[in-house]
Parts: sequence; C-alpha cells; structure tokens
Amino acid sequence: MADAEKELVAKMGKRGQTVMIREQTRSVVGYGLLGAGEAEHRVAAAIPD
Repeated sequence: MADAEKELVAKMGKRGQTVMIREQTRSVVGYGLLGAGEAEHRVAAAIPD
C-alpha cells in the first residue's frame, strides 16, 4: 500500500472501524507500536551498565 493508504487505514482503525485487506475484513491493531526487536534494543540502551 502507498503511504497515504496506510495512514487512512490507521485512522480508520483508531476510530474502531474495520478495513478490507486482501478481500478479508480485519481490525487494525498495533499501528505505531514498537516491534519486539526495537523494544528490546531501546530497553537495553536505557539500562545503565
């Protein structure tokens, strides 16, 4: 999807709407949250040696 389409889908998901992706209805979850790897790196960087 193009960036504009991704933003539109994210806004719809935040309003509690469902969206069609590959002809399947799915709820939008996890938009803008960290992935597991990125979270691990940020936590490790925040812990003092």
